[in-house]
Amino acid sequence: MSFGYDPELMEQNPYEGAKGSVREALAKFACLGGNPWKARLSFQEYFERPVSPETWGKPAAALLGALEAQLALGIPAIGGKDSMSGNYRDAAHGVDITVPPTLVAFAAGTAPAASVRSGALSGKPGNAIILLAQNAGDASKTEWETFRANMDTLAELSTAGLVRAAYPVQSGGVAVSLVIMAFGNNTGVQAESSVLAECSCYQEGSLRFPGSVE
Repeated sequence: MSFGYDPELMEQNPYEGAKGSVREALAKFACLGGNPWKARLSFQEYFERPVSPETWGKPAAALLGALEAQLALGIPAIGGKDSMSGNYRDAAHGVDITVPPTLVAFAAGTAPAASVRSGALSGKPGNAIILLAQNAGDASKTEWETFRANMDTLAELSTAGLVRAAYPVQSGGVAVSLVIMAFGNNTGVQAESSVLAECSCYQEGSLRFPGSVE
């Protein structure tokens, strides 16, 4: 079971944020060793009280993004929970506050125990780190075609026994994800600064990378 949600992206653009939640949840599911095409989704939605066209538009945009993801990938949401009352009074400061637009996607399913793997680097020297980029520079493919191709590539590498660890790129970008992978087994990682600098422009907020593998 996995989840996906970036509150900063959802606040900037609920439509893109909802699509990103689905991609992140499925990328995590695949990195763990599951088959994302057999996963099922559930959504947890939480928005401010709708009292204007703008506040009504936020959940509408998020649901349209989530629907696009389901239709494009052929993966349904079979459950969920929604709340439209995320307004609070900050009495200490005399202001009203609201929750950020929230659509958290959960992906759940089963997988053979032997296929389940960690996101921590294995610690064996000489292993290459591969990045499967969501924006692969191929204008002929849609974002969903690219995502599907990357997930299928991960599955092929896994079947060939070439994947020792896998972890999705999330908020903070590639460098942050590498650090998180290295923390698991107190493992070092060697990367060219120029490569990390080039990757730094691809943050999870733009959802350029659905997953990376060791």
